[in-house]
Amino acid sequence: MAVALPFIAAAAAGGGGADPAAGRGGARGHGAAAERYNAQVEAQRASEATQAAQANAAIVQTQTRQKMGEAAAAFGAGGVDMSGSPLAVMSGLAGQGELSRQITLYQGKLQALSASSAGGLDTTQAGISQSAGYTRAAGTLLTGAGAAGRTLLPYLSAPTPPAGPSPAAP
Repeated sequence: MAVALPFIAAAAAGGGGADPAAGRGGARGHGAAAERYNAQVEAQRASEATQAAQANAAIVQTQTRQKMGEAAAAFGAGGVDMSGSPLAVMSGLAGQGELSRQITLYQGKLQALSASSAGGLDTTQAGISQSAGYTRAAGTLLTGAGAAGRTLLPYLSAPTPPAGPSPAAP
């Protein structure tokens, strides 16, 4: 029993030389959870960026149709035949509108890609933080075991009485 008490005391003291931050290892574990949450937020941002780009592209398309309708109405009110230059104007409006729509969609894809990449980094960092927490925990356990060993060493290396018959009592 006398040997077990120093071991328990050394283990309870955290090994004496343990890192003071080791007791806050649980906070590091929350870092991994926070990074997983951030990854989910970034995935949501990516989805929202794509949806916003699609909505903006639909607005651009509607505006293009309105401009083309206004141009066609103006040409018709002026008695202009819809061939030649008026047709080229309408074609130019359609081309500019489609280009604007494609640029809007592309910008949305870039924003979604950025958010998705950030989410991937957060997921990776969560794994790294979790592994680092396990490594710190193992280091703390080994430090405690070493301190316990240093505490027990005097008890284990104490001379033992010689073996043999015990003296007879008178």
